[in-house]
Amino acid sequence: MSVSSEQAINAHYILVQWQEDLDENLKRAVGSAIQVTKNAIAICDELQRPHLLTEIGKERIRRAAKKIAADNPGKFFDGGFRVFKLADTNMADVYYSAGEYDQSMLDQLVSNIKPDRTDLDLLFGCLLEWGKSFCWSLEKDTCLRPGRNGSLTGKKISMWTLFFITVCSAAMC
Repeated sequence: MSVSSEQAINAHYILVQWQEDLDENLKRAVGSAIQVTKNAIAICDELQRPHLLTEIGKERIRRAAKKIAADNPGKFFDGGFRVFKLADTNMADVYYSAGEYDQSMLDQLVSNIKPDRTDLDLLFGCLLEWGKSFCWSLEKDTCLRPGRNGSLTGKKISMWTLFFITVCSAAMC
C-alpha cells in the first residue's frame, strides 16, 4: 500500500486469509506461539470483534492505511478494502425435477434465492460469474420501486440493486 501511495498509482491487492479460531489455536499453541495468540485475542477483545485471525488481518490493513495516509498528506491514497467470504451458491437447492412439480407447489418457486442472501451477495456473485472487476466503487442510495400496475409502491430499494437488475437484464438480451 505504501508503494501505491508513494508512486501515486492505484494498485489493487488480494489478501487471502483462512478464518482460524484463535481460541482453538491457543489450546494447541506451544512456546512463543502462546503469547502471540494471547496478544491477538487481546486485540480482538479491545476491538470487540470475534476471536478470528481474519479480524486481525482486517485491523492490520486499517492501521496500515491510516499510517500511510498520515505519512503522505496531500497525496491521493485509497485505503479502502472489501472482505469476501467463500460460500456456496446464492441459489436455493432444487429438490425436485421439473416433472415432479404440480400446481400446489408453485408458491415454492416464487424465489430461488436463499433467504439469508443480500442484494450485494447477488451483485458480487454475478460479477464473479461474469469475470468482472470487484474494484468498482459502490454508493448506497435508495429509490422507490415501481409496482405491478406501474405506480410507485413506496418501497425503497438500494441503488446497487437497481444496478444489478440493469446488468442482468442487459446480459439476458
